[in-house]
Parts: sequence; C-alpha cells; structure tokens
Amino acid sequence: MSILHEILHTNKRRVGNALRKFSKLTPQKIMDSRSLMADRDASEHLLHLESCESEAHFEGRVLVDATFDNPGYWFRYCLVRKALGLAKANEVGVLGPYNAKKCKKTLLNFNIHHNVKYPDVCPATSDLRKEAQRIIRETHNASDIMSWKLPYDFPGKLIYDGIQKKQRTPVVDVRAPLFEMHVVEVLRCIEAASMLLTDDTKLVVLSHAMNYDYGPLAWIASKRGIPVIVLSGFYGTPRFWKINVPEDIYKIASRPKLDEFKAFPLAIRTKLAQVFREYLDDRMNGQATDVGAWYAYNSKHDRLTRPEIAKGFGWDSSKPIVVVYAPHWFDGPHLHGMKNFRDFLDWLECILGVAKGVTDVNWLLKNHPCEDFYGGIKLHELAASVKSPHIRLVDRNWNNAAVMSAADAIVTYHGTIGIEATAIGKPVLVADVGWYDDLGFVKAATSREDFLNLLGKAWWKDLATKPNAENAQVFGGLYFTIPEDQSSMVLPDDANQQKIYTFMKGHIGKIHEDFEREAKCIRDWWSDSSQHYHVYRMLKAKGFFSPTDLPKIKLDS
Repeated sequence: MSILHEILHTNKRRVGNALRKFSKLTPQKIMDSRSLMADRDASEHLLHLESCESEAHFEGRVLVDATFDNPGYWFRYCLVRKALGLAKANEVGVLGPYNAKKCKKTLLNFNIHHNVKYPDVCPATSDLRKEAQRIIRETHNASDIMSWKLPYDFPGKLIYDGIQKKQRTPVVDVRAPLFEMHVVEVLRCIEAASMLLTDDTKLVVLSHAMNYDYGPLAWIASKRGIPVIVLSGFYGTPRFWKINVPEDIYKIASRPKLDEFKAFPLAIRTKLAQVFREYLDDRMNGQATDVGAWYAYNSKHDRLTRPEIAKGFGWDSSKPIVVVYAPHWFDGPHLHGMKNFRDFLDWLECILGVAKGVTDVNWLLKNHPCEDFYGGIKLHELAASVKSPHIRLVDRNWNNAAVMSAADAIVTYHGTIGIEATAIGKPVLVADVGWYDDLGFVKAATSREDFLNLLGKAWWKDLATKPNAENAQVFGGLYFTIPEDQSSMVLPDDANQQKIYTFMKGHIGKIHEDFEREAKCIRDWWSDSSQHYHVYRMLKAKGFFSPTDLPKIKLDS
C-alpha cells in the first residue's frame, strides 16, 4: 500500500463523516450550529464564574489538557478547578492537533490565556527521524514494540495502543508506509512532555492517560513526583483518578482494592447489590442510556431462546453453549495492563485455535455492541475463515439479554459483560488482568497457557455461581450506580458531544449549592489516600441511585 493510499485509508472515516455532514448542510442546520456555539459560550461562561469561587488557593503551574474537546470534560475540569482553587494558579492550556481553535476559545472563556501546542514544542528534527529509523530497523513484528527501549522507560504497551488506534487495525502493521511517521510522533510526544513538565509544574490535569499522546504527560510527571489527576467521566458521572506512580496509569477503572472490597460493611453491600439488581434489570430491558447499553440492549430486538438458537444452527441442544464476547479491537487493549496476549486479535486467534478441536461445546462469537459506532474491522471479517459447524457468530440483530440467557458459560477479556453475566448467575472466564479479575467473582486465567488450558475444559463446573453472583452485584452497584446526593452532577453520556452544551446552559445555574458540595467532596478526596474519586464517594454515601432512576435528560436529535 502506498503512503498516499494509506493516508486515504486512515482518514476515510473522517473524510466520509465530513462529506456527509457537508451534504446535509441547510440554512436551518447552519442556524442550529450557530445556536450551539452560543450555548457553548454561555455554558462555559457560567462554568467559569462557578469555578472561580473557591475556598482553596493552588500555588504553582498547572498543565491543563486541552487536546480533548467535550462538554462533559470541561464540566469536570471546572469541578476540580473549583475544588482545588486552580483559577488562582498559573493555568497553562495544552492544545493538541484536533479542535485546537475550539479548545483555545474555551480556555479564553475560562480566562486561561497562556497555552502551548503539544507535541509541536518538539519539532520533528533529523535526529528524531534517524532515531525512529533505527527503532524500525530493529522492529520485525508487532510484538517487538512491547520491548522498545525509550526515554523515561516509557512502556511499549501504550505506544502499541496509540499506533494501533491511528491505523485502526486489530494488529499494528510495522511495515505500513506511515509507520515511521507514527514512530517519529511517539518520540516527539515523549520529548515534548518532558519539556512541558518544568520544575515549577505542580499539577497535571488530563482527560485521558492512554496511548503515546496523553501517556507521556502522565508517565513522566509521576516519575518526577508531579501529581496527576485524570478527569474520566463514565456513565455521565465524575470518575476521577490519581496517578502517583507510573504504574498507576493502568488503574483507570473506578474500583476498590481487594481488601477494601472485602471490608465493605454488610449494610453497604446489601444496598449496592439491591440497587444494581434494579439497574441491571432496567439495562437489560433497554432503559440505560450509555452508548454500550444502547447498542447491546436497546437497538437489538431479536430475543431468541436457547432452543431456537440451537435449532437454527443445527446444534445438539444438550451440548453447552459457550459465548465469546469480542472487544473493541483498537481502543486501548493494554489500558488495564494486558500481559498474556499481544492484542485482542492474538487472543481471538488463540480461542479459535482451541475451539476448533473442542467439538463437545457449541461456540458462539459475539461482536462488540459498539462495533458499528466506532467503525473499523468487524468480527465477522476476522472470523470469516472459520468453517467449523460448532463455531458460529451471533446474529447482529440479537439482543444481548437473549444471548446471555442462552449461554452456559461466557468468555471475555475484561468487558462489562463479566459483571453483568456473573450477576445473573452465569460463569465467566477472563483472560488476563483487567479491572475486576482479582475480586473473586470470575474465573481468572493466571497466564496465556492457563487460559488456553482452561478453554479446553469445562472450567465453569467448579464455579460457585451464587456467591459469585452476589459479589458481582455488589461490585456492579459500586461501579455503575451513584451516590444519591450526586444526581445533579450527572450529564448526558460524553458520546452526545456538543449537544450537551444546550443541556448544560439551562442546568448549571440551578445547581450552585450542589456544585459547591461536590467541589468540597473532591477537595477532601484529593487530600485522602483513596485513588478513585467514585469509590471514595460511594463509600461515603448514605444511599445510592440507579442511573435509570434519574430523570431522563432530553437532547435534540
């Protein structure tokens, strides 16, 4: 493939989206766009006023991630800004290659006038290109990326994920024409992060800590003893986390440590399990509004029974059905520290290699619910060569509740299905470290060899499904639900993008006291040893809300 062809291929989705948007432009659409821009300015003005009122006073230079543009992120930034008194510090906006003009305008709305362009502070010099070429000469396959020796011991796992996302492929192609450009960019990001993290930098605020773009800022800052706070926002709620040491970069999920999880008081465990059971019932019946739930449950209508599935495939219904839940191929496979497999494709290929020989099991391969939403290669393309009659693909129109119900056992890497399925009494096998593998309610492989060995056996027969279900319900309550006094902090899912501003414009002025209380909670958490804000918040809560019990947030279509 030529460089020109790869550029066209890499940007096909972006160009296609732009052309579709352009083709749909009408005078009304233009007016709506201008109205949305006005809503954005109004919302950000209100956020600025709210976040400037603070009891705290932060001293020193603060790097503010402005490489990611999303209303939910800016809302979360202003919560932390108010909590820590960042408006009184030397805030420096870090602009990136995307939406820089919009983000710069937001920074100005927040009265942040000093900004830098990342990674442009480090140009692509001839020395960097030579170093990139040396690295490429020593790179023979995708797995070699994991062992690259780079400044600050920056991990190859994050580089792999970043290049994979650029290529939008299930495995990194080290022979692609643009591979050298990506390696140069990796080196630039690492050097640029080092340059930006000056001695007077006292805090780094990031939207993400993944890949080789965000990752170096988090990794190098923590190596230098500079605190990092990542403003994640899952399910419309604040899910902040601290990075104190480099390895914390893999602890993105809002979860307690094992000893904390076991030590939860019985009263809290009971409440969490109850509210999660209610939420899971709503989620499986199409009431949840997050993107993953929508595509898994809301938009799929076919609810086939187990006998109907077996009959449709010509299977012996007395044989167990094991469902393999595929991940999103190029969205951070190493996000939680994957170590047993190169990537998700490596994992899938190993599963298929075992499954072909295990004919006393009926195998179903389930695509990721957001496969179409994110684009890129599909499961049915990767599994096209599979001709074994006992290995089939789930129909894309099947509702996930029906698939779970039909399964005798479930295999995942570290998807939310591990929580959902276990909570309804289904045994689950996970392949590696993730974000719930060590909490005791799933069967967790200890190595690549252990996983492949388990696949060939009836591993599910020795699992205590009832106590596992109870623990999964407790964890699900902790992860998915929210404190009852945090309901006004819930925003539409980040996937709604700019339309959130219209909601925020009318919402922010109504929640002054709640904003104050939330900022106080964040300030207390920042002084506490707890790593995850959501876990800290839930342990302090007196009651919990299921997200589906909250008033539905209506956005213009």
